Amino acid sequence: MVKKLCFFLLLPVLGYSQSLNISVADQTAGNQYATFGFDQQNVTISGGGISFPVNGRQFGNVLTFGVTPGYRAVGILQNSMDGAKSLLLNTAADTLAAYSTISLNYSDPSLGIYPFDSGEVLLRNNIANFTLYNSMGAIITSGSSGSQSERGESISEVAFDPLGKTIVMYTPKIKQENGVGSQAVILSDDNATNNIFYSGDRSIKHVSIADNGQFVVLVTEEEGTDDAAVILDRYGNELNSISSEEELDGAYFAGDNEEVLLHSRRRALVYSTLQGERLGSTSFRSPLVLAQYFSEDQTIIGVTGNKVENTDIYRDLEFHAVNLDKREIARTGLDGALATDPNIDLKFLREGRGQYRLMGSNKIINLRASF
Repeated sequence: MVKKLCFFLLLPVLGYSQSLNISVADQTAGNQYATFGFDQQNVTISGGGISFPVNGRQFGNVLTFGVTPGYRAVGILQNSMDGAKSLLLNTAADTLAAYSTISLNYSDPSLGIYPFDSGEVLLRNNIANFTLYNSMGAIITSGSSGSQSERGESISEVAFDPLGKTIVMYTPKIKQENGVGSQAVILSDDNATNNIFYSGDRSIKHVSIADNGQFVVLVTEEEGTDDAAVILDRYGNELNSISSEEELDGAYFAGDNEEVLLHSRRRALVYSTLQGERLGSTSFRSPLVLAQYFSEDQTIIGVTGNKVENTDIYRDLEFHAVNLDKREIARTGLDGALATDPNIDLKFLREGRGQYRLMGSNKIINLRASF
């Protein structure tokens, strides 16, 4: 159990006991902006095509793609002569699965493919409908998160745990007569859905699922009110709601899900999941790209930087490690820039005590923090 703390804002502590060392993984040191490091290999994504430098294998006519949460496989939705085709390949370009999908409109901008570490693949086949395939290409189930609003709604999004145990489909914005609402449902078996959230006046900004699939956190907003993080179990029972004066951008569970980190553009805040008690927080001088809390080390790991206009590239990068127990901060800069992609999750992975790895950018960054 993490020791509860009574402070709310961390300030740098003068001293030399804390340090943060970073390095670029050798396999990605020479990567340009279109080449990303996954598992033990690199993958190049450019101009509607995907190629694997390890053996030169290339795939064209790519409608969209996705990467498994463990960064070990790439899912490709391809326009083939025989219709739409779903491919799942490991990072060595070996084909793990290949099958035809349901009929698709190739010009539909909402098409999406989401491969899981289990080998299953979820397909968003139009603005609100999703279809789940098993590793052999057979349909497991399908469902819609559409609201049927006559005034219109945004494209439905999806969040899931690494194995796809809990799949939350949500409509971030639904136009209502007097404002903007939203809704979220869980995809169930037998082509059914389970409603877990609906609001007629709050839109959904972000959804995250705990790694074990047991908890869901939704970040919601309404003009003129505080943002809120609504915490639910996988059956839709509300467990807690945390309001924040910050304009929240994301929320992520930590460790055994006893804590949740909320972050805005320049702040990261750690709360106990069920009690809602704030355990600590810290501010950043530059825009926050990503922050996560690792309860095993009682440490917030974050990266700040400035986004290059009209791109997914970040410059002026600085990495931060904030120890809540010792109230110490360590930070260090990274020369150059990092490229990201909206179809690839950017996240920190814990490799061991005080050791972390940034995945999801063109370069894999290794971090070692000590306090």
